[in-house]
Parts: sequence; structure tokens; C-alpha cells
Amino acid sequence: MNSHGFELVTERRLHEVGGTARLWKHSVTGAQLLSVSNADENKCFGVSFRTPPTDSTGVAHILEHSVLCGSDKYPVKEPFVELLKGSLQTFLNAFTFPDKTCYPVASANLQDFYNLIDVYIDAVFHPRISEDIFRQEGWHVEAEDTKGPWTYKGVVYNEMKGAYSSPDSVLAEQSQQAIFPDMLYSLDSGGNPEVIPDLTYEAFRDFHSRYYHPSNARFFFWGDDPEEKRLEIVAEALQGYTARAVDSAVPLQPRRDTPRQVEVPYAATDGQKTALFTVNWLLGERGDVHQALLMEMLEHILEGLPGSPLRKALISSGLGEDTTGCGLETDLRQMYYSTGLKGVDPRKVQDAEMLIFETLADLAEDGILCVLVKMPCNLAVLDRNAADSIPERFSEVTDWYISGHSLGGAMAASYAAKHTDELDGLVLLAAYSTADLTDSGLRVYSTYGSEDGVLNREKYEADRINLPQDTTETVIDGGCHAGFGSYGAQNGDGTPTISAEEQQQQTADALAAWMNLQ
Repeated sequence: MNSHGFELVTERRLHEVGGTARLWKHSVTGAQLLSVSNADENKCFGVSFRTPPTDSTGVAHILEHSVLCGSDKYPVKEPFVELLKGSLQTFLNAFTFPDKTCYPVASANLQDFYNLIDVYIDAVFHPRISEDIFRQEGWHVEAEDTKGPWTYKGVVYNEMKGAYSSPDSVLAEQSQQAIFPDMLYSLDSGGNPEVIPDLTYEAFRDFHSRYYHPSNARFFFWGDDPEEKRLEIVAEALQGYTARAVDSAVPLQPRRDTPRQVEVPYAATDGQKTALFTVNWLLGERGDVHQALLMEMLEHILEGLPGSPLRKALISSGLGEDTTGCGLETDLRQMYYSTGLKGVDPRKVQDAEMLIFETLADLAEDGILCVLVKMPCNLAVLDRNAADSIPERFSEVTDWYISGHSLGGAMAASYAAKHTDELDGLVLLAAYSTADLTDSGLRVYSTYGSEDGVLNREKYEADRINLPQDTTETVIDGGCHAGFGSYGAQNGDGTPTISAEEQQQQTADALAAWMNLQ
């Protein structure tokens, strides 16, 4: 299938977004275009280029700023600023990653959407990147008078000076560089202020010429706009270009057999003698979607909630002020995980490091596999059988319990009643069962908070008759309805006397004991 000079590579129905994805390839230049068509009126467009740096001068970052400072078709001083003021855009920005640069826009108005696309496409392929713009956005020198002193200035230079003055930002950058010492992720694509002035205008122009070419471009569309028009717009923009070999490959970081320890000073206030530290693990490639999803779930379980075990262990240890680290980093070709503490006595860093390893070892030995099933619009009623495929994906697990909170608990009970041969038990969190489970043979645990103002107590009491006689029931003193989740206060709920973190930890401890895992 061909259209407007594009050849269809693959097509896939995406039920979860109610649309169809088609990957197209431009026959002449090799540019790729991913087109997702669905009913979303908020139409999105983006064009991205792989822009691997060879140093920390921030050339990719400076170029990202500069191309939005006028183009051949739109020779105004700052079209980006004008669009922010006058467009109907719902999103308008650009991003520099360690290995790529992205230019996304969005609008719910079709004509405005086309205007945004036109401005952005002309900006990236035909920018007016004069030396004046380079000096403005990158770096230049200024002095109050002829006698000096001379100082460095520039939009990106000033931005990165601010970033490098933040201990957390420095820690994040150094953590990434430490885990990727042998490839381009060890460089700062945003720019190190100490190195930015080494960038020449010639190298700046060369970087654009080398990487901002259709053969290195990836286009993206999303929404309810006509797909044929998408292909037509991009095809017109690519007229006059030919295919070109662009060496923008991102290599893999070789794995090491032994850990590395890196110590870096940071700017501190007078008298400050505390440290920040992270422990970092190199993980698999981001392209392994299944592994990436598992890693995201694991991160959420470990540190994503107030009562998460690793987060709680670090904060309650008294070794530091708060947790730090980026968590799971998924924007790079290879994922990595970073966690640690800030405000640590330098003499106690090793103690904090051992606490992390010991906590993870204990969890690996005694932990509970918890699978969170993604529901449409986060409502279990929209996919009552979403759990069907879970046991097959985790064939090593022999005992399964199903749980739900509030309406999710009612849906879990309904599911359990139909799958008694496949489940071992049911956990109800501020919920009740309308299904008869008296002779199901399931173990049932039911709990709610004493201050719950949402749970229908009359309905809860009336439906006790549906539960087995040996059901375990507990009331969390001071807990409320919303305390089982992380979505904040809920209308009509009571006032809790304990934190959500405490409520969740009490629940987790009680469940572990009930399941004879403690």
C-alpha cells in the first residue's frame, strides 16, 4: 500500500486506545511516520531526530532552542512565543534527551493543528540559525563596561548554570554518567556550563546539517484528523530531499562484573556537611516492552506509595532527610534504576547503602507478587474479566488471591465467585460482596477504616451473609476510605487520625500475617 510517496510497513489495531496504528516509510528519504488514528479530538504531532552528542557542550540543547527562533517561511524573531500567545494549542514545547531531540505540538482545533505542524516542520528543516541566534541561545560574553569583568551569558548557559547549582540535579546527572561510563550517556546533552563555551558556531551548524535530515527523522501523529492529509503534509515537506546515511546509532553500555563507586563534590552552603548518594543498577533495553512494564510495576511497589517497603525503610532509618534518585529511568535505550538518600552523614553512606541491599534481599526472599490489572478508565466494571490471563503469565505462582478497593472490591468478589477453582482467597478493602461465597471454599479477608464515611455500612452489614463463616474481619483504627489508595481525599469521607502511609502499612502487615507469610 502506497500513498503520497509513503509505503505502509505495518498496521496494528490498538484496542486500548480505540484506534489503528500504521507505520509508514518515505520511499525517497527513508523517513518514518507513525500514524495513530482514533476518536481523540486533541490531535498531536511530533517530529524527532536522534542527536547523539560527542561532548558536553550542549549543542543538541542549544539547537533545540535555536530552531524555534524563526525559519525561512516564518522569519519572525520568536515564533514559538507568538504561538504560545495566539494559538489554540493544548501543548507546545520541545525536549532534548540524552540521545534524541523531540518537537511535539497538540491542538483540538484542526486548522490550528495544521498551522502548528507547518511552523514546526519549517523550523526544524529550515531554521534561520544565524550566529546571533547561536550567541543568544547558546553562549556569549558580556561586561558592564570596557573595564570588565567579562562574564558568560546565554539562554541555555544560564539554564544549565541553574541546573548545576542544584545538588539533586548534579546527583541525577552524575548517577547516569556513572552507570554509562563507556558511551554517550556519560555526556551531558543539556550542556555542562564549564564546557558550553567550547562550542563553536561552525560545530553548531554542522550538528544541524548532520542530524536534522529526513533520513534521520521520525514523525508521529495521533487523533481524529484525516490520515491522508497527514501523509500529504509530510510528503510536501520532504520534497527536494534525497536519502542520506546518517550515523546516529546509540550503542549499548557493556555490563561490568564489579560495581563502581564515584564521589563528586557539589556546591553547599557554609557549614553544610551532608551528602547525597544513590545506588544505581543497569537494566535491560527499553524495547523489551514486557520487561519495561514489569520494571515500572516493581518501581511503584518499591517506592511509589507512602507505605512502599523500600521507601519506608529509607525514611524511617533516620540516616537521611528524604529519598532521592530518579527511580526507574525509561527514556534511554537501556533502562536503569536509581535510589538513595539525601542529607546523609558522609560517614553513614555505607550504612544506608547496606540498608538498601538488605531490604531488597528480604523482599526478594519473603515478598508477595502483586499484579495490578490495568482497567479502562481505571474502572473495574468496564472489564470484569481482565484478570483471566494473569495466572498464565505467571505460571510459577501456585496460589492466587484477588483483591479490590471499594467498587473494585465488589468486582473482585463477583469475579471470585465465578473462579473458585482458580483462586485461594479474596481480600476486600472497604468493600462488600453481593455474590454468595458461603460455600466457595475461598479464604476471605475484609477490612475498613473506623473513620470511613463513604462505605455504605448498612449494605456492608446486610451482605455479611454472603461471606464464609470463617471470614477474617478487621477495622483499622483511625483509617478512612481513601486511605487505601493514593488519589487524595474523597468527598463524603471521614477525617482520618492516621496517615495513608500508616493505614497502608497496617493493611500490608495484617495481610502478610493472615496469609502466613510473616
